[in-house]
Amino acid sequence: MQLNTGRVVFWLGMPALFGAVMQLLIGGATSAVLTAVVTIMIGLFGFMLAGMFNGGSWLLLFYLLGNVLVPMYVKTLMGQPLDSNLRVPMESYLIVAVCTAELLCALVVVKHISVGKSLLHPISDVRTLNWLSWGCYWIGISAWFMTQYLQAASSAGVGGASLLQHLLPMAVIARTALLLKDDQKRWALDGTLVAMLASCVFLGLLTSHKTAAALPVVSYFATVMFYQRALAFRYIVVIAVAGTFFVGILAPMLHVWRSLGEADMPLVDRIALIADDAPVIFNGKALTRAKERAESVFSHGYYNYYGGGGRGQMLTGRYSSVQQIDPVIAEVDEQGERGGAVLWPALVRLVPAIVYPEKPAEGEAYRVLRGLGLIGPNAGKYPTLPLAGQVYAAYGWAGVLFVPFGVFTLFLVAFKKIGWQLQGNVFGIFFFCDFVIVYGHQGDFGQYLAAVLRNFPLLTVVFIGIMVASRRRWRWMPPSSRRTYVKGG
Repeated sequence: MQLNTGRVVFWLGMPALFGAVMQLLIGGATSAVLTAVVTIMIGLFGFMLAGMFNGGSWLLLFYLLGNVLVPMYVKTLMGQPLDSNLRVPMESYLIVAVCTAELLCALVVVKHISVGKSLLHPISDVRTLNWLSWGCYWIGISAWFMTQYLQAASSAGVGGASLLQHLLPMAVIARTALLLKDDQKRWALDGTLVAMLASCVFLGLLTSHKTAAALPVVSYFATVMFYQRALAFRYIVVIAVAGTFFVGILAPMLHVWRSLGEADMPLVDRIALIADDAPVIFNGKALTRAKERAESVFSHGYYNYYGGGGRGQMLTGRYSSVQQIDPVIAEVDEQGERGGAVLWPALVRLVPAIVYPEKPAEGEAYRVLRGLGLIGPNAGKYPTLPLAGQVYAAYGWAGVLFVPFGVFTLFLVAFKKIGWQLQGNVFGIFFFCDFVIVYGHQGDFGQYLAAVLRNFPLLTVVFIGIMVASRRRWRWMPPSSRRTYVKGG
């Protein structure tokens, strides 16, 4: 199926329009539904303006998906009004609409800003793609084991060293791009890539992170899509099967393992836990119990947008960020703004612990939610609070009107400088998968700043270093070895 901007807008917009009509019929608040519709129009217009091969347009689209589109689809399918289970639905959706408009404005501004030549350009050389793939794979694997060792040895964080684990999806992306160079292959797949995908997914299972387990596979299909400007029917079938398996089996099991404290177990015990629970996949009753237990994990949170008992939270909750900002907005309206103390310490936390050992240990989201009484002292130190809710907690509407625009502009400038074009560009695809898919809609102030000031620069340096090493090794090779290397690459 050929992909273009208009087709994407149509297939996302038409169900949303149908959902809006149904929302009005089932009693959804007119003000909330119309605000959501306006937000959808703003987001889809921006996506059309920049085009589907621009990384900035996908940031806007994922922001729209994670705040409005997914809630519109899911709440309609569940027969629930869009404003149900929200404390201040109109204000929450209005804040989301304002932030969406600011992101659109930032995208328009950055598109017309000259940032000079991109630091990372599309690669067509198979030798470099091969080196990039293997280099990122072994660095990422090494970083994963080092991170596990450091976490086991100390209760403190491991700082920026864990960032190198993010290179594992790039190993998949570069290998996929290399295989797509061969027009004779029906599938962009070989034994090496299958082994890479399997090992990356398994490491994700060992850390009980849905994102870490799913992102390598998502990166594979994203590479195929942005290189070929299409998704063949066979790929769509595989996506459907893999998605069903992940949603129906892997995601519930990951939450069960997480509730059992898998991440704190020794590595050998984690492997044993996964091996012992593997038969559950083939046991219908046991799998149903696992799903019920996984949903119960969400039953004690401070939001229940899709109903009690953690209903709908396991997967759609991640892409319904309005439910996370709504309680914050309501509490701030009652208790008052918190000021810059819940925003600016994010800059200090970017300083390496070796330089500033006394830097704050907990995230700004924890400070907000704990201070407002929405979570208890024993909650995780890094809960999710999207940028819109965080800036409202800090400065109210003044924060909403100004801070997101600055943050989005800074991020998009950095993305454009690195290389935000996605077609045939492994680097653009990587940063799209690494940040836009994961944090685009739910990222907070600190996560956006960390991407610009730490993640982007460090990963760019690693990529450039691998490519320089590739060119030097090629220059030192004798001609006979070069021929063999290209043939086997």
